[in-house]
Amino acid sequence: MRRASANAAITAAARTKGLRRLKGPGAPTHGPNGLPMGLPRVIPQSLTPASVRKLTGDAALCDNGRRNAGRAREISGWAMHKRLCRPTAGNKQLTLRMPEGTVEPLPIIYLNVFQGDGGDVWAACRELDCPPFVLAAIGGLDWNRELSPWECDATVRDGEPFAGGASAYLAELIEQIVPDVETLLPRPPAWRGIAGYSLAGLFALWSLWQTDAFDRAASASGSLWFPRFLERAAAEPFAGSPRDVYLSLGKKETKTPNRMMRHVLEDTRAMEELLRGRGIDTTLELNPGNHFSETDRRMARGIKWLLGR
Repeated sequence: MRRASANAAITAAARTKGLRRLKGPGAPTHGPNGLPMGLPRVIPQSLTPASVRKLTGDAALCDNGRRNAGRAREISGWAMHKRLCRPTAGNKQLTLRMPEGTVEPLPIIYLNVFQGDGGDVWAACRELDCPPFVLAAIGGLDWNRELSPWECDATVRDGEPFAGGASAYLAELIEQIVPDVETLLPRPPAWRGIAGYSLAGLFALWSLWQTDAFDRAASASGSLWFPRFLERAAAEPFAGSPRDVYLSLGKKETKTPNRMMRHVLEDTRAMEELLRGRGIDTTLELNPGNHFSETDRRMARGIKWLLGR
């Protein structure tokens, strides 16, 4: 199925809302191999003075002593940053961090988080001397529902199954959250990336087949064992033209009795080969430890790699 680009056929009516929108053939449909297709795309237009004023208006500055709020300020070479937090229309918690006083456009990374507000990943990025960027962390997710691309049994007995709600969440992300975030920036972003750990890493990769909203993706210890993901990815074209993809995995992640997860290294290497075969600049980094070792630093390493491309 032919997909249209978010960078073309921009309507004048959409410009009056501060966004350039292009909608596909309506509600998401499924291609012959089961991948949802036709999600709407959005890209930012020039910001108005009113939207910039939101930085101190309805999106209140949150440097108020909460956990992680000032942690990045303690790191040498990173003088100040702004932290903004607000609920989204879909009852997610959005936390936006950006360097203070930057005038040039910066890359923005959208990070879906299992817990917290992305502060530990932000601090790890600064410790790794990442170039300046904007981090938009989205929390409050119904993890197994909203990040799974289709239904799947639970990985453990009596565990929560995967409900396959990723299409609905991706639509919320690119129709509501991305526009909301980018009206808060002093400049449109230089480029837009998506990142995540574990199931959020799977979601980050899967989104490249669904929308051209993201140029780069980082999947740290991604759940690439997810049934039928590789087969469907191999059978479908990308929605856009992604440039760079970072993959990582813990060296001990295959040492598990779980039959669904024990082949995750094989699956991750297969994804690396698939991406490289399609001309995507891709790297796979193997880290010490299991799935739960140094998760924030692993995620930060992926973001740093994207920022350096």
